[in-house]
Amino acid sequence: MKLFYGHYLGRITSVSVGPFVHIQEFSRAMEKRGHRVFVFPQLDMSGARIAARSRVRLLSKYTKQFKNILQNAASFFREMRQVQSCRPDILIVRYSLFRFSILAVSRLKRIPLIFEVNTPMAHEIRALKKEFFYFPVLPQMFEKTCFKMADALVVVSEELKKYICRMGIPAGRVHAVPNGVDIGRMHPRAGQSRRPLPFSAGKGRVIVGFVGSFNYWHSIRSIYDPMKRILRRFRSVQFVLLGDGFTRPELERRIREDGFQERIRMPGFVAPEDIPACLSKMDILLAPYPVLDFFYFSPLKIFEYMAASKPVLATRIGQIAEIIQDGVSGCLYGDEAEFVQKLSRLIRDRKARTRMGKAARKRVAEKFTWDRNAARIEDVCNALGKGNGE
Repeated sequence: MKLFYGHYLGRITSVSVGPFVHIQEFSRAMEKRGHRVFVFPQLDMSGARIAARSRVRLLSKYTKQFKNILQNAASFFREMRQVQSCRPDILIVRYSLFRFSILAVSRLKRIPLIFEVNTPMAHEIRALKKEFFYFPVLPQMFEKTCFKMADALVVVSEELKKYICRMGIPAGRVHAVPNGVDIGRMHPRAGQSRRPLPFSAGKGRVIVGFVGSFNYWHSIRSIYDPMKRILRRFRSVQFVLLGDGFTRPELERRIREDGFQERIRMPGFVAPEDIPACLSKMDILLAPYPVLDFFYFSPLKIFEYMAASKPVLATRIGQIAEIIQDGVSGCLYGDEAEFVQKLSRLIRDRKARTRMGKAARKRVAEKFTWDRNAARIEDVCNALGKGNGE
């Protein structure tokens, strides 16, 4: 089967690593299953070491939505040329708000279209992203129309499926497929990085780590006070927070004011190829997420942490509580007190860390690999191909 896998991402930056990893790993998994995958545009890794910061110009604040809508004209011709060139059996496109050119291509070429929906963007800009202005109702209208016109939707969680079905989309057209991990890449004995690691793991030191973007959906700020309590309680502990993003400057300021620069390290953005080596040098990994009424995420971070055979301390919410078995393959917390209690236990008990890490890797190897993810989407593609008379 030939698959066109489209997206609307630019160059990789510190806050867009996840989407690039998803595209790359899913494509590889599909190719291993014998399919030919045309990624369009090709992944641009040239900016992989650039740590982007948020700078929104005043004019852009109000014109972004119209700019995205107008870009569909150029996108249509680029996509049409690529589809005519590779002649795919199925179109799989990473959904992006206000980008609907691929719908026209799908209809004109009579090729089934699957939207890969990783986030409900209309909801996200209303609830989390405040830096741009959007007209009321317009994002929801575009999103609902795109979902209705697609032949199938692949979403990353059951919560996201329920949300989309409430729009009136038939449940049979919406397929919940969690993200995954490449077990081989995230090996606990990862090879050396091509560059020196941005931190050192000294003898007797316990490294509590975080790797990811400092963005709205990573709630590092919410655990800053509990982190200080841990540092006062355990002299051997050092926090290493790798990544960059919109919320990083505020956290750095608080760390400086409290005098914790040596014990809470923030080296900045780490290129994706260096992450396995970084994880291998950490002892405990954090995955703090905000407690939201609608938690629709399928965090790549969780799968990669677990594949690295590390105990994960994560918020007890949404799909995370289904992936991690509390006390077996990791630990879950609901408030600051439980965060401090469970992190203290992991710091003290090295054997428990080792046991949970092994159980974590075993669980993702059995349930949450990119190959399993690709197999489920392969079934969706096959069903669409048969329905299209192929």
